[in-house]
Amino acid sequence: DPIPGRPEVCAVLEAILFAAGCPVSYDKIAEALEITPAKAKEVAEAAALRYDDRGIELLVAGHHGAATSTS
Repeated sequence: DPIPGRPEVCAVLEAILFAAGCPVSYDKIAEALEITPAKAKEVAEAAALRYDDRGIELLVAGHHGAATSTS
């Protein structure tokens, strides 16, 4: 888990990104998950690795945010 003791963060991140349908800033992700924007970026990067072979691409956009893509 990207955040020890909080196994739900990847599922919540995924729900946020799919519901939004567009890139979401790390600030907004952090607010929803009650973590820092830097930690939100770490969670997004960890989730991207988990989704790598599942037909879901998590696009981590530098300092700006993340989005999903099915390719």
